[in-house]
Amino acid sequence: MATYNNTIDIDYDHDGDSLKVGTEKIVTQLDAIYVILNAIDAAYKAAAAEIESDYAAADAEIIVDFEAADTALDAAYQAADAALSAALTPKFLIVADTKSSGTAGGSMSAGWQYRTINTVEHNGISGASVAGNVITLPVGTYLVDGRVPGCACRAHKASLQLQGGAPTDLVVGSPEYSPDNDLSTQKHNTWSKISGKFTISEGATTVMVRHYVEQNDSSSSAAAGKAYNAPGLSEVYTWLKFQKIA
Repeated sequence: MATYNNTIDIDYDHDGDSLKVGTEKIVTQLDAIYVILNAIDAAYKAAAAEIESDYAAADAEIIVDFEAADTALDAAYQAADAALSAALTPKFLIVADTKSSGTAGGSMSAGWQYRTINTVEHNGISGASVAGNVITLPVGTYLVDGRVPGCACRAHKASLQLQGGAPTDLVVGSPEYSPDNDLSTQKHNTWSKISGKFTISEGATTVMVRHYVEQNDSSSSAAAGKAYNAPGLSEVYTWLKFQKIA
């Protein structure tokens, strides 16, 4: 049986009967409790450190995810803004028959003929082009506004005609009259106005401007347009503006 140099009296149940316990044993038990408490404290600190580390990692991940989402949202916004801006920006093609100052539009024979288109003033329609008096337009719906002059040719009328297969008049111009007169100073242009809406539904399609005149200007060969010879300014005869609306 173990013996202890020092003892203390402990009344566990407070009934007046004491139990002698060695102080060395109490110290040993307290040491064991202290070790356990230290272990608990170490475990708590380790858990707290792990939680803090996980929180920091999660916080960093959230920041990275937020920044990525913000970048993606900004890119999507810019793309949508660009698409909206492109959709709202009018798409025009403007073409003309342009000649140097003082140069007449040219002669025309009585009946139908195709008018000259030699200048692209503006092209904001992807796939549109002009070559050899032929205007190429992509699939879509268009508004057209234009004018075609006649001089001393009597009755005349222009038309925007679809080419290929059986030619079809897409938009017919207004009927006009430019009287024939032997006095060149009294001769003047009148303009057949082409204004309307049309749709092209199959591929890149070509159109041309055709013009009917009752007679040629026999004296000055300017049935396609009289020049006014304003210094420094070109002569503009046939002129068309296309707007793609769909």
